[in-house]
Amino acid sequence: MGNGFFDRMPLPQLAHLGYCVARLDRIGSAETALAAGSDRLACLSELGINMLQQRLAFHLTRAEIPTTLFHEAFAHTMIEADLLEEWNDALTDAGYPIEEASALFEQFIRSGDPSHQQQLMDPQRRASVRVRLQTGGADSRHEPRTLIVMPGRDLPAKTVWMGVFSLRSSWWARSATPVSLSEVGLTERAHLQEWVLAHPSILGPGIMIVTFEFDRWWSSGGNPLDRLDVLGLDRSGQLVVAELKRGAAPDTVEMQAVKYAAMASRFTAESLASQHARFLASRGPAVTDDEALNALEEHTEAKSLTVETLRQPRIVLLAASFPPVVTATAVWLREMGLNITLVRFQAYRTASETLVTVSQLFPLPTVEDFTVVPRSNVAFTATQRYPTLEWNGDDYAQLAEVTVNPGVRGVLDLCAARPGQAVGYADVVDATGRDRNVLRADLASLTVMVKKRFGHANWPVEREWSAEAGEAYYSMSHQQSQAWIAATTPENPAVSC
Repeated sequence: MGNGFFDRMPLPQLAHLGYCVARLDRIGSAETALAAGSDRLACLSELGINMLQQRLAFHLTRAEIPTTLFHEAFAHTMIEADLLEEWNDALTDAGYPIEEASALFEQFIRSGDPSHQQQLMDPQRRASVRVRLQTGGADSRHEPRTLIVMPGRDLPAKTVWMGVFSLRSSWWARSATPVSLSEVGLTERAHLQEWVLAHPSILGPGIMIVTFEFDRWWSSGGNPLDRLDVLGLDRSGQLVVAELKRGAAPDTVEMQAVKYAAMASRFTAESLASQHARFLASRGPAVTDDEALNALEEHTEAKSLTVETLRQPRIVLLAASFPPVVTATAVWLREMGLNITLVRFQAYRTASETLVTVSQLFPLPTVEDFTVVPRSNVAFTATQRYPTLEWNGDDYAQLAEVTVNPGVRGVLDLCAARPGQAVGYADVVDATGRDRNVLRADLASLTVMVKKRFGHANWPVEREWSAEAGEAYYSMSHQQSQAWIAATTPENPAVSC
């Protein structure tokens, strides 16, 4: 079991960092934040975890336990981690924030009697749990009695990282140190804003600056004091409302930008040209409003500005980081048709200079953006890995066979009973008796099922969000309704006399 130092576990694969060992006499719990990718030197593989437990057991008891026993004892934990990754991949593809997707997984894995988590401890039932995750949730014989949303757990996750290096020669490089703008004495207005004015491509390709720090609003109820950071114009003729934050974006930054976009949507070509002329005069020689208007029109592909395009500004948020509430809201706003982009910057310090990287955080490109495939008549949208396909009678028949989740069946049955009519989320709650949060987990499992089992990006019912009502609505066409009813009606119903 080693060289006599029973409280040490050698880590030979970290030899490039020096002589590294795990100190078993100092083992204990740690906060999740301490495992951040930026601070982590290495991760143990599944075999490495088993070896660590073997070494710890020997340190405490001097008993030599084969790693195969640890593998058998903790295989269910590793499988749960794999299921979580598969679940999160499917739901984040569908637009769910990662935190919400993980919370819904916790509801699923802890539902059932016994719970799905307990069933993973039985090797003979693990496959059925995986199938249930991909086919719409709990088995009808094991309905969830209590669903609990647990705090985040320390499970393996995919990490996107970036390294910045200072090159001194063809063979020597030094890693740059990530820093905040405040740490290197840089401010929002004197530095970050000036970078954007000098390099509008920070906000995205094809953007020109119209004006900045605009606060000349007018209202019959009094003049608002709001100051728009940067206003741009893209090649399509759409206005670009940019909100800049030197550090982490506050929780309400997207709502602030939506307000600015609403006010900016009232610009006309003439008023926009007037403000652009003021901007150009502040940065160089004076120009007339007509000259400014000509410059704006020449920038667009159509060589003109129309009320229709000016009425639909898009939003760009630029910050060092974004909290989950902002990213979740951005995803929802984009699903509702508002063009919003999150751009992240990061400053780095080397021995002689400060560097800044800029990258688009949302929306992210999908695998389709990086691949070349034969032309197909199947349509993909920018956020899908699966095609949008029409649900046919065979699909509904197969769906009826595998769908036992009462929340999912409730949506399908209600929509089929009211073809062409909208069925509200509250209607499904009332009809099924499901708790609203439980129903969310039910419908999240439907998203997983239609992707993994049917290969569809779209649900078997239409979905629309009503901002006025604050809830989702579902519907079926008459053809879809007939297909579902036919799939769920016994071919030879019993006749009583």
